[in-house]
Amino acid sequence: MPEYTSDPAIVGRDGEIAEIMRRVAAGRSHVLVLSGEPGAGKSAVLDVVAGRVRGDGGLVLRVAGSEPESRLGFAGLHQLLRPVLGELDGLPPRQRCALRAVLGLDECTEAPDGVLTGSAVLTLISRFGSSPLLVVVDDAQWIDRASLDVLSFVARRLDAEPVTLLVGVRSADALPGFDTGYDRLELGPLDGVAANRLLDLQPEPPVGRHRVRVLQEASGNPLALIELARVRSAGVEGPLPVTDRLERIYAEQARPLPESTRRSLLLLAAADAADFSAVSHGLSEAFVPAEEAGLVRRSGPSVSFRHPLIRSAVYHAAPFEERRQAHLALARLSEEPDRRAWHLAAAATGTDAEVSDALRETADRARRRGGYAAAAAALERAAELSPRRADRARLLAEAAELAVFTGQLDWVERLVVAVRAHSDDPELIGRASLATGKLMALRSNHTTAFALLTRIAAEASFREMLASSVEAPPPKALTISAEVPALRAHLSATKGAAAREPHAAAAEDTPSLEALAAAAVVRYYSGEEAQRRRIESLLAASPDGPLRVWVEAVSDPHGAGSRLRPKLPELVAAAEGDAGGLTVLAVVAWLLDQTALAVKTFDEAYDRWRVRGALPDGLGSAVGWAYLDHGRWAEARTVASEIAAVAATAGLEHAEACAYALDATVLALRGETDGARRAAERALALVDPLESRSIAVAAHRALGLAAVADGDYEAAYTWFGSAFTGDGDPVHYHVSPTVLAELAASAARLGRRGRHGPDRRVAELLERAAQRLGPASSPRLAALLDRGRALLAEPDSAGPDSARPGSARPGSAGPDSAGPDSARPGSARPDSAGPGSARPGSARPGSAEPDSAEPDSAEPYFQRALAGDAGEQWPFERAQTRLDYGEWLRRRRRITEARPQLAAALETFRRLGARPWAERAEAELRAAGVEAIGGVTPDVLTELSPQQQQIVRLAARGLTNREIGDRLHLSPRTVGSHLYRVFPKLGVTARAQLRDVLEGTGR
Repeated sequence: MPEYTSDPAIVGRDGEIAEIMRRVAAGRSHVLVLSGEPGAGKSAVLDVVAGRVRGDGGLVLRVAGSEPESRLGFAGLHQLLRPVLGELDGLPPRQRCALRAVLGLDECTEAPDGVLTGSAVLTLISRFGSSPLLVVVDDAQWIDRASLDVLSFVARRLDAEPVTLLVGVRSADALPGFDTGYDRLELGPLDGVAANRLLDLQPEPPVGRHRVRVLQEASGNPLALIELARVRSAGVEGPLPVTDRLERIYAEQARPLPESTRRSLLLLAAADAADFSAVSHGLSEAFVPAEEAGLVRRSGPSVSFRHPLIRSAVYHAAPFEERRQAHLALARLSEEPDRRAWHLAAAATGTDAEVSDALRETADRARRRGGYAAAAAALERAAELSPRRADRARLLAEAAELAVFTGQLDWVERLVVAVRAHSDDPELIGRASLATGKLMALRSNHTTAFALLTRIAAEASFREMLASSVEAPPPKALTISAEVPALRAHLSATKGAAAREPHAAAAEDTPSLEALAAAAVVRYYSGEEAQRRRIESLLAASPDGPLRVWVEAVSDPHGAGSRLRPKLPELVAAAEGDAGGLTVLAVVAWLLDQTALAVKTFDEAYDRWRVRGALPDGLGSAVGWAYLDHGRWAEARTVASEIAAVAATAGLEHAEACAYALDATVLALRGETDGARRAAERALALVDPLESRSIAVAAHRALGLAAVADGDYEAAYTWFGSAFTGDGDPVHYHVSPTVLAELAASAARLGRRGRHGPDRRVAELLERAAQRLGPASSPRLAALLDRGRALLAEPDSAGPDSARPGSARPGSAGPDSAGPDSARPGSARPDSAGPGSARPGSARPGSAEPDSAEPDSAEPYFQRALAGDAGEQWPFERAQTRLDYGEWLRRRRRITEARPQLAAALETFRRLGARPWAERAEAELRAAGVEAIGGVTPDVLTELSPQQQQIVRLAARGLTNREIGDRLHLSPRTVGSHLYRVFPKLGVTARAQLRDVLEGTGR
């Protein structure tokens, strides 16, 4: 997951700059040709590199070519060597004479040849070999040929000199002497994330439709992005205007051309890329003068502008009426309804109901394809062309709802303002305002978002009460008997609708409940208890229904779990075929610790989901956490990567932080601790920990796991302990309880076990959590508490081989080890007893705490945490408990009982690729007299990239390359290429064998 600089000059070029700096720092000669289209940022990159080398004490010699000097011999060489001309006296006489002559400093008795001049420059450069030397040649296409020949001579003979020669040149220009034989680094277009970031860094960042058009027309060219962002067009269609300076330059080049050529250029400028072939057909001769002037390039029958800025200059230099006629001509030529609608809109001179309707249809088609930005832009323009005020308001509200999925909060807010200006309908205004609140929920200011959403909910609730023909019923608790039929009826009525409108609300969902549903997501992110109480007060008057189920589960999963958990399978069955309903229920299942059901439901939903939004919905990372808990770590990382990329492009800091926290956790569990720390720190940097407690606790947990993997239990104890306040309350109501067993394991490693001694904070935390959760908490959390209690049980006589607490790393098998790797979130089992129930054995009634005087007081807790088969849905967590229990048994010399537990743990760790924990299990087995065969080797799937793992799984299910490509947004050729490369790694020769590979690894 890349990071991006805040310097506008080099946004999106961090990778290229890092590569160049790596070569400079290598201390040996390098020649690198940096190429790119005009405006790609070559000069900016070279500026940054030169500045860094100077900052590090290195010497920089630089020359920038210019067209006026390209005919002056050795002008470039003179510019390059000017800072070191005083060193020429130290050269051998013939070389000194030759070089001074070509630089015009002296007369020479004989004409210096190129070899002698080149040798002089090479000798001069070698004199600075005590420190790195950077030679920068910018705009090399305009360097005079004589200077270029000397530089080419030097480049071929640098050998071991600590010199880096950087040559910047336009991609299309030939560069004699440097065309072949040297590494080439191409500055391509900026990706979406970098392009958006560059726009954000402008003095007046474009928003809304203007921003969409800038991104489309600039095509990732940094100069085009900057120039197009500076202007504000009065019009709304066609290419955006460029600055006066650039327009004058390009317009001057076009002015002398024949009239037929200028008309053809305008037609080409007004056309979309898809129209180019139609425009250029039959006009090839008319474009010849433009090609000769360097304004267009031709490839076969097609014609295109040499640079996007030329297109803008040609378009806006023409009078409006000429542009209008060009668009009308293109509308007549176009057979594609969407392009035709936009051309007609560009030609409109006032309101036009027919064109407005055509744009609304365009928006519908774009929405069905998942093109939310295009749909919102079309609706906004349709509103402007609509002759009726009420229709304008309605279309603007729809545009605001769709603009949410672009992540552009400024655009959404502007559309809401426009709705208020065109409507007095409070329901329509509230609906548009809700779009703002939903988008704010995915950003970092949760306090503001929650206030807006609850205000919308309160106002909507008041309107709903007034509209009711009977007095509002008194508040009542939601009952399962009422809620299941309601949800079933809703899903039955809307079956299949999610594929068409995945974000459409249920017909019976009230506006107040919709606002509360979004507010509940904010409550989850923030973890603020006062927000739960506010939601509870507003929810009291809300009707039963599926949306209320969501609100209760998200805002208070522990309180709602006991009622909802038993009915979840029935609710999921009722949602069959509804991708939207299945996704909602999968998130609820994850929140209620029904991980296997959550994963199954997520998979089923995605099997049916054909058009997904461009942004992660609220709690969108839940699928990644569910995959992680279920042992599908590669898929969890894929989810994290996808969410991070989308969120970064849209500027959704909180959604991006969620992805980094998820990725950090997977990396820590795999033992990739440096990467885990970077990802966790990135997550924390994106949010305010007091506004986003869910992120803070999740990132700290990942840092704690990384510390455990490195054997630093003191750091792990600190990170895990930060999930609770000084008073012992959870920092986050859903994430903090998952850290209890981690904290207990670290405390045990550090010798802080005692329940009755001076260091009993962790034991007290466990018991406070048990009381807070109550007997109705999830079985998983109950088992988590059991594992923690087992690890904190009073140490007993462990035999003569007891080791000092905390002395072993994860890979060691110190006999006093008590689980150095503290379990991952939710390491308990669903089939175990509740936290307040009596333990197996002689515990006192109403207490789960064994008598600390009993020497084997930990064992009942271990046994209860491992009871039943349901715990297999959390393979890593069950393996953790088995490892802890196996260690405990081995310390008591119950070797025969310990071996199966340790062997099962090792098998799971290897399969998952949890290297540090596999090493520890292997060491424990050796101490138990068993030599693990094969060493710590993960199954073969973990050696594949996350994307390759996804392809293998889908291919094993019988999907074709095209179907897999549709799922993963890859071409069928790319899918086939991946399978071709992974077959030898998996030891298979046919797709039919992939299922056997997956079954053999437990996948």
